[in-house]
Amino acid sequence: MAEVVFHYIPDFTAGVNAALDGTVDVLTAVDPNLVSQLEDSGEFTVTTGRTTDKGTLAFNNAKAPLDDVRVREALRLAIDHEALVEAIGAGTTMYGPIPELDPGYEDLSAVAPYDPDKAKQLLREAGHEKLDLTLTIPSFYGTTVAQVLISDFAKVGVTLEVDRVEFATWLEDVYTNHDYDLSFVLHVEPRDFGNFANPEYYFGYDNPKVQELYAQSQTELDPKKSADLLAEAARLVSEEHAADWLYNGATLTALAPTVSGFPEDSINSRIDLAGVTEAAG
Repeated sequence: MAEVVFHYIPDFTAGVNAALDGTVDVLTAVDPNLVSQLEDSGEFTVTTGRTTDKGTLAFNNAKAPLDDVRVREALRLAIDHEALVEAIGAGTTMYGPIPELDPGYEDLSAVAPYDPDKAKQLLREAGHEKLDLTLTIPSFYGTTVAQVLISDFAKVGVTLEVDRVEFATWLEDVYTNHDYDLSFVLHVEPRDFGNFANPEYYFGYDNPKVQELYAQSQTELDPKKSADLLAEAARLVSEEHAADWLYNGATLTALAPTVSGFPEDSINSRIDLAGVTEAAG
């Protein structure tokens, strides 16, 4: 490639239009709801790549009633994760804090399977047959996640109020001041499990054993042993229901037929263009 030009297009629909009118040969981060426009045109191939994006439903572990593990577990059991992923249109289910691409990944789906009956039982035991909670969510995330959570939680007696805020407000209220019940953001950074080993982080989760395992993983020189330590810590975090991981995001990329060798995985973190070629169109 003699030259590569990046266009930053903040609007999903405008991005699709730029692809359809020939402005771009490759469109990354395609909105799943708009994929059909590109596929139906017959001018693009759409690939699905893995990411370290963690659709994280944060629980304020330091604040009642989320300081009760029974309440946190109940909320996780109330969520139909497979239906949520289907509603989003891309991604996979995720039941722990470490995504498949990162060291320490383990399938933890057995920790919190969809079980609304058990969720109701746990809430009764915790004295919260009826519970009102607020979800604070940056406004640019759309409505799908919130709608699914409202519906799922209502089935177990939890009324969810959704507070849509500007991202600056989220940073101030949730991230800095820890003033929230539940929150949703996409944590996209790879290898960020250390957030759960930091009691000052906005999750408010404080487990000395997790902190010890994480510290050991960071000084262990053997990659497999390090990953095993992370997996052990991640299982503890999931079993204590420190948060819920609604989904592991996928990235959709549309390619013109002249383009080959474009990477598929983790392109929201870096785009390695060394192997990309373009035939004469």
